[in-house]
Amino acid sequence: MNTMSVLNYYLLVTVSIGTAMGQDCVVVADGVVRLKDLAPSGTLLANSLGEDRGDDFLFFAPVAGTTRWVSSEERTRLLNRRGVEKAAVPGICIRSASRVVDPDELRLAMLQAFASNAAFKAQVKVEVIDWSRYPTPDGRIEFSLSALPRRVDGAQPVLWKGWVRLPTGRSVPVWAKAKLTTDCIVATALRSHPSGHRLGEADFAVERREVFPTQVLLAKGPPTKIAGRLLRHAVKSGDILTAQDLMEPVAVQSGQVLAAEVQEGAVRLKVEVIAETKGRIGDTIWLHSSSGGRRFRGTVLSDEQVRVVPEVSKPLRKMVKEDSN
Repeated sequence: MNTMSVLNYYLLVTVSIGTAMGQDCVVVADGVVRLKDLAPSGTLLANSLGEDRGDDFLFFAPVAGTTRWVSSEERTRLLNRRGVEKAAVPGICIRSASRVVDPDELRLAMLQAFASNAAFKAQVKVEVIDWSRYPTPDGRIEFSLSALPRRVDGAQPVLWKGWVRLPTGRSVPVWAKAKLTTDCIVATALRSHPSGHRLGEADFAVERREVFPTQVLLAKGPPTKIAGRLLRHAVKSGDILTAQDLMEPVAVQSGQVLAAEVQEGAVRLKVEVIAETKGRIGDTIWLHSSSGGRRFRGTVLSDEQVRVVPEVSKPLRKMVKEDSN
């Protein structure tokens, strides 16, 4: 038998079985096949204690939109193992309930993904342009914001991959191509600038624009608070400026003399220290007392002041007392 004959034979067998299954299929909706799905109609499925065993798990259902043929031998064996049926029973086909997801369902699931993020307060507009049209089981459609790109032109549709969550915990992928926008106040560059440029008041404008939603999450603060910060990379005129585009300028240089705060209960002490490393506001840098001694760490508060890390406050307080003596 040549290759084409073999293929035709298996195709004929597949079509014949599919036709037979299509005549009398058990449809399961939750992704699993249970005892009640294979038991003949009218079979008593209670155990010796009178508890219903109909929901006992047998095996996972076939992929949505497909069928599985359970032969007479396999069906009889599965039932006999559970003491349900002694005589042979005919074969049966199992088909998973399926549907094609509706674009309105996808849109609502996308909106829910934004609503469930506590950091996201803006109103989002969702326009579903295209979506997966293959058979999908019944279940809850979910999308995650982590699956979205961080930067997109608000007018450009994006591919957002999600999934259908089944009651069994399994999931089936779905996708949608959608245009996502939100109206918010942002800071935009008025001209092109190279990396490292310090922004002045005349370098950006604050305006209301429709932007891609994740850019709101990247903003992290009022757009008016960016003057004096440095650009992490080059920007073009019209680019939206977010927290990831900006960095604080270096406030403290290595070797600089600083005032260090040390908390002693309700009393706040100050001691002169020297920076061993440079840092920006909020950075933790290495320091040492101007009178010498051990190294310790502190958090930069300004270009003149640091706060000593709590774990080294006690040794530093001791040095303060020694210096005063």
